Amino acid sequence: RFNDFYYFPAYELVMDDLRDYRFFAEDMLHPNYQATGYVWESLCNTMLEKKTVELMRTIDEILSAVKHRPRNPHSEAHKKFVQKNLSMMDQLEKDCPIGFAAERKQILSEG
Repeated sequence: RFNDFYYFPAYELVMDDLRDYRFFAEDMLHPNYQATGYVWESLCNTMLEKKTVELMRTIDEILSAVKHRPRNPHSEAHKKFVQKNLSMMDQLEKDCPIGFAAERKQILSEG
């Protein structure tokens, strides 16, 4: 069935909403990081359920935490940071078919 589709107006968003040159790369032809982020956020909010968007944000937060390099890995603040992120991983693993074995190993190796 060809009637079950939805056109997402990414081009129109860039051309109408982001007309300013600050949203384009140096070549003034391609959208920059800020523009693609705007289009991506619009796509997610339009096409995905709110629960899915929240899940994506939580996963992104965990992945950002794994990349974090602590100044003092033995501090109390860092221990709380690690515990918070391990708890988030545990909760997601319970709720979704997601595994964080590599991320868990990485964040524990910093401490």
